[in-house]
Amino acid sequence: MDKLLKVKDIKESLGCGINRAYEIVNQKDFPKIIIGKRIYIPEKEYELWLKKYLYKEYIIWYIMKSVVDAILFIFYYTSIFNYYTFYYSLLKIVNYY
Repeated sequence: MDKLLKVKDIKESLGCGINRAYEIVNQKDFPKIIIGKRIYIPEKEYELWLKKYLYKEYIIWYIMKSVVDAILFIFYYTSIFNYYTFYYSLLKIVNYY
């Protein structure tokens, strides 16, 4: 049988506070076993969840980095005084115009 972790173990693993650990554990997609008021987390399932979560964060960071790079590119090639050119170029990037 897998080792069962408690919320305190998750707190120490992530290096966050106990309130934040409970927020994370209470997410729908977080693997947990609830017995009465006690929450237990299977260690292997937690490790799989953590890998999946870290991958999601990496993808979001990569997309945001691309958007920031595009904005900086527009700033470099347009004049700061030419606000409308910058604004419409930015809208084209996010597909609003």
